[in-house]
Amino acid sequence: MARADEFAQEYAILAEVVARTPATIALLWTPRYRVRIANDRWLETFPSEHPVHGQRIDEVLPAAAPILIPLLDRVCRTGDAFAGIDVPLPSDGTTALAGYCYFTLTMSPVAAVGGGTGGVLVVCTETTHEVRRRRQIERELTTGRGIADALQRCLLPGVFSVVPGVVVAAHMYRGTRRSRSVAIGTM
Repeated sequence: MARADEFAQEYAILAEVVARTPATIALLWTPRYRVRIANDRWLETFPSEHPVHGQRIDEVLPAAAPILIPLLDRVCRTGDAFAGIDVPLPSDGTTALAGYCYFTLTMSPVAAVGGGTGGVLVVCTETTHEVRRRRQIERELTTGRGIADALQRCLLPGVFSVVPGVVVAAHMYRGTRRSRSVAIGTM
């Protein structure tokens, strides 16, 4: 009986550590990946109308299950952890980007008492904001490159003809200066 009390205390300590960790964490147990532990961040990130403890992942996150279950299966089958960056999961939440939220996600196998893998520890951080910002910057860069190309074509068309293998760099000054610098080189 002392061992059972010790196990219960260890489980309570583990649950408390997971609850205080500033990441989204859940322990999913086989078979069928039932939620054994989920911290407050998990519950905030993946809200549910019903308590999630004891629920299967396909019940808790039905839209994301087709993506998550094959990854969980692979972790359990191989015993190798999975790490993904900006993994898209379907979402209709307020932070969603075109119907998806993005996560940096790790899945680590948890050994079963009798051997093999008994469950998977899932730790994730939402990265939707970073993905949205990166896409915005990429659009701005594309626009900026287009503007720079158009300006070059407009400002230098008659000055230099295109010669394959030759790179021309020019520096234009405001109308108050008369000087212009030009560098010509070969590729």
